[in-house]
Amino acid sequence: MNMRSLSIILPLMLGANLVSVLPSSSQVEATFEFAPMISNFAPSGQRATQSFLVTNTSKKATAIQIKMLKREMDQDGKEINTNADDDFILYPPQMLVKAGERQTVRVTWVGNAIPTKELAYRIVAEQLPVDLSEVRQNQGNATVILKILFKYVGAIYVVPPNVSSNVTLESAICQIETDKAGKKDNKLQLTFANQGTAHSLLTNLRLNLSPVGKESNPIKLEAKQLTGVNGENMLAGSKRRFSLPCPAGLPNEKLSGTFEYDRN
Repeated sequence: MNMRSLSIILPLMLGANLVSVLPSSSQVEATFEFAPMISNFAPSGQRATQSFLVTNTSKKATAIQIKMLKREMDQDGKEINTNADDDFILYPPQMLVKAGERQTVRVTWVGNAIPTKELAYRIVAEQLPVDLSEVRQNQGNATVILKILFKYVGAIYVVPPNVSSNVTLESAICQIETDKAGKKDNKLQLTFANQGTAHSLLTNLRLNLSPVGKESNPIKLEAKQLTGVNGENMLAGSKRRFSLPCPAGLPNEKLSGTFEYDRN
């Protein structure tokens, strides 16, 4: 019986609200750690420089690269990232960290010193393809060798003074929608807008909905009924559109709505 061997380089992304799937994740341990994963920068002064720590938890030297990305989000929640290295000075941007050792990375904001709103970025710490960790798995007559590249993706906010969020429910409507397979479902479409100057997480979201003009007896939705909306990040100046099953008792028409959430 012939055996075949296939090598695959597989990136593994680690970070808040980020999910990566491995054929057998229990076989994989991160080769390094990166912290903190969330950091607020001031646009000028002492807090315009922050320190991050890379820790090699493996038994081999690990090559790491740090980069910065601008972070935006479209209405459907797709994150849009563009290069932002010109807005920051990274030292060092690349490093070889010996087994069991640590390396401090200093990051300095050199962009606009007087932004009018909070600015959102990603900091990415990724392993470079040198002496990669391997996971071997047998699949029928083939042996698959997965070479794992670890990547941490953190959240960075450049926060000027006196910024605040202002999230509003722009529209709510129940209507029939047809999916790509041609199946029709009764969906509740919600559009939230953050008209403020700082991000906000829709934590523990509670929503009251009723037909327009009949607000005295609303349908009340708790956070557990708002999966896919609850906990979502509303970046400063952004707009988000969500679709979920229309609750029983609501007609297929435009709705009146109020909401509350635990502000961060």
